[in-house]
Amino acid sequence: MSVKISHLLNQVMQRYTKADQEKELMVEIEDFQKLNDAISEDLEHRLEILLDNDVYKLIKERQGNGEYLCAERGKHDLKPCDCVAKTNGKNEHPICKCMFYYDRTDENQREELCVNCPMEYYWTNVGSQYEVIDYEYPMSYAHGVPGVGEVDLVLRDINNGDVYAVEIKKKDSDETLARMMAETLTYTAILKSSGVHGTKAGKRLIPSIAFFEESKLRDRYEMYKSFSDPVFDSLLKEIKVFFIRDTMEGKISKFEFVMDK
Repeated sequence: MSVKISHLLNQVMQRYTKADQEKELMVEIEDFQKLNDAISEDLEHRLEILLDNDVYKLIKERQGNGEYLCAERGKHDLKPCDCVAKTNGKNEHPICKCMFYYDRTDENQREELCVNCPMEYYWTNVGSQYEVIDYEYPMSYAHGVPGVGEVDLVLRDINNGDVYAVEIKKKDSDETLARMMAETLTYTAILKSSGVHGTKAGKRLIPSIAFFEESKLRDRYEMYKSFSDPVFDSLLKEIKVFFIRDTMEGKISKFEFVMDK
């Protein structure tokens, strides 16, 4: 039976701030069940479950109306104001920017572009299968969607061209898998509803999450997998999971994305 959720994304984002571990796990398992309900039927059902009524109505009103389509999708020019991280480095956004920019610049450009970067080291992709083709990818409507952010990273499989809308968290993040899953499901559902696929080839963005191989999120993920729970397994058929494998060499973090099979 369908469970009616009022803006499930916001609920998941707010429920874990002070919960003790046992309660947190129970709450997250409940949210897995709600997320599984969201993916059980068609796109309209998914949007209705993931978004509150006002946001859902707004999305429906803007569907098919070119006036509301965002024109700034995936446009990142190489200039200091784009490359310099504007946060204090406490979240994943500077990492995502660096994963996108670093391999697109030479040493001389970095001296100018990265001079004010708050991070202690830079990120270069040494993987052979997945390339970072975009970051902070916006929703498909001008002025954004209330209560909904942007896709952290867009990855492309070099072998088959598949593209992934990836929600990423830092190595020491205390976020939950349920929140990450809620975010990527919400973003990809809104993008699909607008008819904007995200690539010139028309490939749909596949909902995905990524966390570091050595992190609390990885440990929690492996714990849930060990339960062999049909609800969690069902979510993993819809949402792809990547591990971020990284090694340090001086001020450079060499990383690659590895999909969990």
